[in-house]
Amino acid sequence: GRGRKGRGRGGASARPANDALYQNPLEDQDDGIPLPRNAVDTVITNPPFGTKHNEGIDVQFLKVSIRLARKAVYSFHKTSTRAFLLKLLKGWGLQAEVVAEMKFDIKNAYKFHKQKSVDVDVDLLRIWFEDEQADERIEGRGDFQESELDDGEELPLGLCGHA
Repeated sequence: GRGRKGRGRGGASARPANDALYQNPLEDQDDGIPLPRNAVDTVITNPPFGTKHNEGIDVQFLKVSIRLARKAVYSFHKTSTRAFLLKLLKGWGLQAEVVAEMKFDIKNAYKFHKQKSVDVDVDLLRIWFEDEQADERIEGRGDFQESELDDGEELPLGLCGHA
């Protein structure tokens, strides 16, 4: 078939060769982010879409967000990756739903961009944990304990994204 030029992950069965990227984030892994597991209640993230020179970066953002959140993650992703991401999240034992559909106006920012701007169909995903997992995370039986905070130290806000 002719397919699309951008290729990407447009279908639920497509998967780049880097299988380590797609390992379950609930398993103990070092992602290089110096914040403890379950550090915040909710994470809101707007990862790069990862279609040219950074394939899979959106999944890496999701993995870190899931590790940091006790209750839920809200994350923006290209609509064309919806089936792939929902299947991946389900495979990780997580619940997910599309809570909003919108268009992002992406301006020409890189040499490989050919147009002044492009409207991209985007989903806002809500990701949450199975009841049993959520109870464990919320009750503090995860890695992060509020007692680990120094006097007067505040919890981090829990936002990560791409400007």
